[in-house]
Amino acid sequence: MKEEIVMKIFVNLLTTGRLVIALLLPFIKNKIFNNFFIGSIIIIFLTDFIDGKLARKYNIQTFFGSYMDTLANKVLNIILLIMLSDKSKMSLIMLILEISILIINSIGWILKKKTKSSILGRAKMWAIGITITLEYMNYFNIINIDVNHIIVNLFIIITTIMQILVIVDYVIKFIKDDNKRLNIKLKSWKDLAYILFNTDYYNSVNQNKIQEI
Repeated sequence: MKEEIVMKIFVNLLTTGRLVIALLLPFIKNKIFNNFFIGSIIIIFLTDFIDGKLARKYNIQTFFGSYMDTLANKVLNIILLIMLSDKSKMSLIMLILEISILIINSIGWILKKKTKSSILGRAKMWAIGITITLEYMNYFNIINIDVNHIIVNLFIIITTIMQILVIVDYVIKFIKDDNKRLNIKLKSWKDLAYILFNTDYYNSVNQNKIQEI
């Protein structure tokens, strides 16, 4: 039990840290070496894989971690794409689609829909991570050859298609999912903490077997 609590705290801090660092990126972009900035982006993207892997391995998934992970990923992508949008029109399209996904996902939370990520969503996250990294390599002229431009454009097309598919997937799931799983009355801050950080409650909701609090 103690190991589970420690790991849950670590994973949530790792996820929250990704959000904090994402918000700091615009302020440090011009103050560090280009290679270091790209390396930092890669490490930040990898933390998404690490925290998700640990959460599933130790069965410590929570509503807080689920929403924070989504928020951190979307904010990271949006900020990085905003900084690229003046150099690439395709980046602007990906930016609009990523903002749309964040809005739809947030609406899902408000409407009390399922929040568990799909294989398609995770694949899209990897695709956009690779695409953004390659675009910054072009942005800083680290690899500036014709072949690289072709690869970047290919990944942009793939990512854009996957973003559209994710939006369609979310909309379909929200329409089909008419369960009222989270119609509960919070009696105290302990109830809120239970909903946000209790793994059993998270699992029960996603399995349509809500627990009383």
